[in-house]
Amino acid sequence: MGARWRRWLAVGLIVVVAVAAVPGAVAAADVVGTVLRIQGDARVSRDGAEHALVVDAQVLSGDVLITGADSKLRVRMIDDSVLTLGAESVFAIDDYVYDEDHNSGSALLEMRAGVFRMITGVIAISSPDSFAVKTPIGTIGVRGTDFWGGEVDGVFTVVLLGGTGVFVQNVGGRVALSRAGSATSLRVAAADPTERRRVEDLALAPGDVRRGKFLAPTPPRQLSKRQWREIIQSVSFQ
Repeated sequence: MGARWRRWLAVGLIVVVAVAAVPGAVAAADVVGTVLRIQGDARVSRDGAEHALVVDAQVLSGDVLITGADSKLRVRMIDDSVLTLGAESVFAIDDYVYDEDHNSGSALLEMRAGVFRMITGVIAISSPDSFAVKTPIGTIGVRGTDFWGGEVDGVFTVVLLGGTGVFVQNVGGRVALSRAGSATSLRVAAADPTERRRVEDLALAPGDVRRGKFLAPTPPRQLSKRQWREIIQSVSFQ
């Protein structure tokens, strides 16, 4: 082999090794979203390790998104859904698939802690039965909409901000929200009726959920002006 070919081979090997060693390098097909905006501390848990997020960072199916105190994160998904997380939130992208050629797909998301706002995109419109957000005490189904989930006065609550509507269900029952500004709350009753802890304190504690009893989502209600202001502030950037 001539000296010239040896030099080209060496360069080729260096390029291959360098590309393979780039942290987080992924195939385009694995990317399901892009970070639009960050306030404060935002991280991703991926493959057993946590990494800081930056604007334009890629989000993958299977990622767990995490925000710190006084922090917020906004992500645009591949079907044009927009997810915003408030402070101290943990949100998993369990599965996200979108076929742009046929405007169809499926999404399974999981809110583990904190607050979030989701403005849904193409999947929720074309395949509404295939878009769901799980929470520790219920599942949210959507019909092309803008909705919020988190604690209101200490109780986990889902609020319809606009759009066609959402439904919230667990083993206790199901409630549909179709009017902008309407809300439903979910609680877990203590297994021991003599237990002194408030029911609200059990809402997002998985251990208590296993010991307790799921209560049906409450009937739709309108939030007070104070509550409305607080939920909007919880996912608004400064």
